[in-house]
Amino acid sequence: MKQNKTSWYKIMNMFFLLAAVCFLGGVLRECVQNEWQIAVDGRQIILRILLCLVCFVILHMAKCLRFYLVLMEQRIQFGRFVRMYLKTTFVNFLLPMKSGELYRIYCFAHETKNVSIGFVSVILDRILDTCVLLLFLVPYDLIVAHEISIVTIILTLIVFVVGAGCVFLYSSYGYLNRFLMIHGTSKRTIYLLQILEHLKMCYDYTAGLLKGRFMLILVFSCIGWIFEFLFLKIMAGIFSIEFQTAQFAEYIGGIFSSDTGMLKNGYVVISALGLLLAILLAFVGKRRRSGKC
Repeated sequence: MKQNKTSWYKIMNMFFLLAAVCFLGGVLRECVQNEWQIAVDGRQIILRILLCLVCFVILHMAKCLRFYLVLMEQRIQFGRFVRMYLKTTFVNFLLPMKSGELYRIYCFAHETKNVSIGFVSVILDRILDTCVLLLFLVPYDLIVAHEISIVTIILTLIVFVVGAGCVFLYSSYGYLNRFLMIHGTSKRTIYLLQILEHLKMCYDYTAGLLKGRFMLILVFSCIGWIFEFLFLKIMAGIFSIEFQTAQFAEYIGGIFSSDTGMLKNGYVVISALGLLLAILLAFVGKRRRSGKC
């Protein structure tokens, strides 16, 4: 059984990675067809690319450490965790509509041998990251754009629903548990009690996970968004594209849609190639340490 699970895991890894590479090929083809126009000379390009590289490393270090804090209790070996972060982020960058998050959930559920922990950890990481993002989007929409965007509304509703669900579970668990045990007599009651216990376990895991780490996770998330903005701004300068807070808000909206553009495509291509290189280096490093290379 264990051998079958391992084989299936390898097959799923291969499938998602190949799908991501296919999407990368599509983005590269679109970039070639658009015939990018470089707006700076050779020396400036080198300098800007180096600055992009610095921003790329810092933002992914911050995001990786943020997610590691979320999963710290699982005691995943750090080198292995980094390799998992790189491959899941590579897939997530390229698959549309953030569908790569499903792959991330699958990988970490397999690693922790617990589907609930894999699911809750990824969702919690996304929710906390979204909270930091809303600290930028809400003031921008109210003060600059003078209207609340659809993306801001959707993200706010997601955070609100998750938060309200946690509050409801915390305040109602005892009553619901007693009510079902006293008045329930059918098989459905046992099923509902199992669901309730499962939700309570997820809540307890989340509450224990955030204790003492909440602010640190938010700080790493802030660092990630700041350097992502800087990365995009520097890259926009290469193509002589205006990039301020308005363009950043539009870029955020484009993440959750299939919209394409020179800046978004460029960011995806550079980030994906950087992650692919990091994956290859991590794999080679692992092989050398194991004496197989």
